[in-house]
Amino acid sequence: MKTLMIATTTCLLLALTVKGQERKGEEFLLLSNTMNFNRANQFHYYNNESNILSLLYTKAINKESAWRIGVGIRDYSSYPSILSTQRNDTTFITEQYRSSTMPHLIAGKEWRKYLHKDVMIIGGVDIGLGAGSSDESTVESYIYQDVQSTRIYNDRDQGFSLYNNISPFTGVRVSWKRLSLGYQFSAMAQSTYISAGNSNTFDFDLSLKQSLSIGYRFNSNKPIKRR
Repeated sequence: MKTLMIATTTCLLLALTVKGQERKGEEFLLLSNTMNFNRANQFHYYNNESNILSLLYTKAINKESAWRIGVGIRDYSSYPSILSTQRNDTTFITEQYRSSTMPHLIAGKEWRKYLHKDVMIIGGVDIGLGAGSSDESTVESYIYQDVQSTRIYNDRDQGFSLYNNISPFTGVRVSWKRLSLGYQFSAMAQSTYISAGNSNTFDFDLSLKQSLSIGYRFNSNKPIKRR
């Protein structure tokens, strides 16, 4: 009887372990660079550029989905805002340039569809929230009788910025042993509040983004069992 109980318990533990392994999905640590795919659609007269470098960890829920958590840093430049005034034969031009560096937190969820045990199609949504430093530069020049002068004034003010985004995405991730490579396409809605000098600016834009990632795959030797 004792032997039977031990055997039964052992079989039950093995069954639970196998079931747990079947439910377990792969996990990744990813370094990603996100760039504009096209020119952003702006809701004011600034034209901006931004690049995002992020470190992301995917925590498996099961073999078909995972939580995404990480940190990123966004370099943001908006330029120029141009104000032109006419005085007699002279046109005065004022240009404002703004830039900021914003660390932020990232959280999201991804869903997976395996084409092969080492190739998956992914889709999901990420959100980001952060803050950082910013500065504003003001440059003035003038045009007299169609001859433009050299710039005559340059001033820089320091400030701060707030940032958030929501980003639905889709892409593909390919693995080879522990190495993982990925491409991701997203439609990002992002807002940026910048306070510098005597001015405050709120910018909202919609843009298409593309991301390239390289990373480390955990659990690379576990088979992916399909239903």
